[in-house]
Amino acid sequence: MVHWAQKIGPQTARLFERILADKPHPEMGYRSCLGIIRLADQYSPARMEAAAERALLTGACPNVHRIEMRGDSKRKNRGKASASANGD
Repeated sequence: MVHWAQKIGPQTARLFERILADKPHPEMGYRSCLGIIRLADQYSPARMEAAAERALLTGACPNVHRIEMRGDSKRKNRGKASASANGD
């Protein structure tokens, strides 16, 4: 599983190692790791690495998806605000 994460980048691999180590049984972390791998189909490796680094720094390891989605919603809201300001 960590080998797959290495294809994304070193921070993602570290995140996988941490997720698997934090669970009483490594199998319990597989679902989280598979979810992150699925996210890699939607986002660039650079963005995945940035999210993994943030998750490692903040201790939000199993919540990488939430971190990504927060960034997406902020961008969407900025786009709506600028459209409103322009009278669109």
